[in-house]
Amino acid sequence: MSDDSGPDPVASLNSEWTTTREDSPESLERQLAEQRLRTDQLTLLGSAIHVSGQGIAILTPAVEAVGPRVAFVNDGFCSIYHRRKEEIIGETLQVFGIVEQHSAVLTALLHHIFESRPFHGEATAVRPDHSEFEVDIEVVPVSDQGQLTHWVAFIRDITEAKSQVVTLRHQAMHDALSPHFSQPFCYDSR
Repeated sequence: MSDDSGPDPVASLNSEWTTTREDSPESLERQLAEQRLRTDQLTLLGSAIHVSGQGIAILTPAVEAVGPRVAFVNDGFCSIYHRRKEEIIGETLQVFGIVEQHSAVLTALLHHIFESRPFHGEATAVRPDHSEFEVDIEVVPVSDQGQLTHWVAFIRDITEAKSQVVTLRHQAMHDALSPHFSQPFCYDSR
């Protein structure tokens, strides 16, 4: 008795599986090497983030009206803000501690995030002990196959650098021998 119902479905599936499956020793070795390389790269990246003196925060996409929440911070971030990771994870951008006088910077940051655009700005921030410091904030989107997955915030304490600029301006504009304004530096002597 012959069966004319067509090819055997089990044989067809078995044939497809063996032709698409790469199980040769060379293929497995290549896959293991690629996996080791990815693991090594992730370990290296993790080490770089860990030892960075710069604050790094990974933020969730902005799915709430309050904006993104903090998903991860490195030790540099904790050091800048004098806070523990447990106090920061899950918080909104308010955790950046931007003072009220610079609320326009926080508003601009949120606008950029809701428009999926990178942001860069400077502001004065405050720590839990109420000490103020100058902060440089850069926030960039992270996408996977065109889909926004996270934001990365790079935070730098620029207090010392700004203080040096103020000192240099003062020195350039004032006579070193008197506390008075040095007028020759104010006018063009052409």
